[in-house]
Amino acid sequence: MKKYIMLFCLSCLLLAACDKQNFSSSPDAYLYVQLPFGGDTLSFDTVFTSVGSVTQRFKIFNPNKEGIHIDEIKLSGGSNSYFKINVNGNAGTDFQNIDLAGGDSLYVFVAVNINPNDVSNPFVVSDSIGYSYNGHQQFVQLQAYGQNAVFMNAQTINHDTVWKNKLPIVLLGNTTVVSNTTLTIEKGTKIYCHANTIFEVDGKLIANGERDTASRIVFTNDRLDYNYNEMTNQWRGINFGASSKGNVLNNVTVKNAFVGIADTMKASPESISRLILNGCILTNHDYAALYLRNSNVSATNCLITNSNVQVVLENGGSYSFNYCTLAGYGNDYVIHNNPSLVIENNAETAAASVLQATFINCIIYGDDNQADEIKTDEQGGANFSLKFGYGLYKAGSTLSGITFSNSIQNADPQFLNIDNQKNEYDFRLQSTSPAIGTAAPNAVKTDILGQQRDVQKTTVGCYEFKN
Repeated sequence: MKKYIMLFCLSCLLLAACDKQNFSSSPDAYLYVQLPFGGDTLSFDTVFTSVGSVTQRFKIFNPNKEGIHIDEIKLSGGSNSYFKINVNGNAGTDFQNIDLAGGDSLYVFVAVNINPNDVSNPFVVSDSIGYSYNGHQQFVQLQAYGQNAVFMNAQTINHDTVWKNKLPIVLLGNTTVVSNTTLTIEKGTKIYCHANTIFEVDGKLIANGERDTASRIVFTNDRLDYNYNEMTNQWRGINFGASSKGNVLNNVTVKNAFVGIADTMKASPESISRLILNGCILTNHDYAALYLRNSNVSATNCLITNSNVQVVLENGGSYSFNYCTLAGYGNDYVIHNNPSLVIENNAETAAASVLQATFINCIIYGDDNQADEIKTDEQGGANFSLKFGYGLYKAGSTLSGITFSNSIQNADPQFLNIDNQKNEYDFRLQSTSPAIGTAAPNAVKTDILGQQRDVQKTTVGCYEFKN
């Protein structure tokens, strides 16, 4: 009898050994994810109009004969994420030591809860789920809409169109206004641009903002959470194509792009107006706030600040700046290691062209990173005419091709508040500023805020001093 019991136990051990799953630790073994619509992103396409929650799921497959030991499945944002996950029926944010048999799969459920009326939400809520095994680290991206808005994905505007101030507009991909087409934007409209989005204007853009904050038109990035709301290079910027002309931007704010506004596609200098800027604020751009080549642009009462370069005038063109403030200050988000104003009539790939520019009643200043906030590079025999009058500027070296008249050199304009550590700026002037009373009154009777200019003691820059 004892003999049979031993044989029975031995048989059970052999059967258990046969049934035991072998696990592979080879880096050649792999897992793959099946998402509902393919790609690497689990997208929640619901645009919430009231508080709501949506759940989706995906599978992690093991196509190998042998099992794979998953070291970790983790929600990157942890407990602070807008998303919640459940792995094989268990809720949490971090799951470890999961065995996935060969030919088997496991479910990951993902839920997102959104209050679309919470204006602190990003317009596009993002996170990721990472999973690691056999030395590999892979991710599933998560994306949902965080506020009620009009979402546009890679739009082509091919007929005259008006954007109304009803809901915020979120551009999820490149948006183009084609030639011979006008896009009009009503006052107060807010346009939020997703990562790498280019707003391309080959036709005409008429943006009719007004001076008060609520009525300004704003172009910025779509991430509004801490750090991202002040970070440069979050989208590519507004780009005017070669066929574009007659554009007018009144009281428009453009911020947090690679280049705020670019008009660089003309092959030769333009003789008619391509762009008029009135009361615009261009700030916090990775390279330049305003980049112009062979264009024809006038800017009045504009505040252009805190970018690597504030204004680039390149190759040729005709430019007029009146009562503008160009100020370059670096902080945790912005590198200011170039002059605020760069003017050169010889691009690397083009011959010297006619370049004419006037700066009247303007401030051009910046932090201690730059001894010269103006740089000129005059090449060839073409006409290079630069005039700077009744302004305040910072420049330690002799500048070629530029004529200064009735201007103040290297005096601190005494802005009301410059705090690089806190990223807080107020470019209005203190009562002791040397820029007060030194401008030349002209046809511009109000400042960027709509305040009347003092004809007896007019202030240089976009802000008129008021006690």
